[in-house]
Amino acid sequence: MKANSKSGMKRSRTTWSAKLRPKMEPMVTPDPKGRGLMLLPTPMLVAEEIATIPTGSLLTVPELRLRLARRCQADITCPLMTGIFYNIVAGTAEEQLAAGQPALAPYWRVIL
Repeated sequence: MKANSKSGMKRSRTTWSAKLRPKMEPMVTPDPKGRGLMLLPTPMLVAEEIATIPTGSLLTVPELRLRLARRCQADITCPLMTGIFYNIVAGTAEEQLAAGQPALAPYWRVIL
């Protein structure tokens, strides 16, 4: 990894699209806090759900998590994994747009 001279933070050399891990499978597991079944999503599952948001519409992250949970017959979706995977989807979309390709998913339709 290369250090960013301004902030001292290290920057990954791995592209965003390489972090999508398309063969990764979502899991539904009991929630450790006892709130029912928790979905552990994948980057591609998050991208697929974001892609269903119609043009001109917006979705909040809690609504996105609820849609993902319902899609996989779970009660809740892991907020940490959803946030991380949203970031990966957004980074991948930006890489694709910069290369003149269509974006994986319209991440800009999700309100953080």
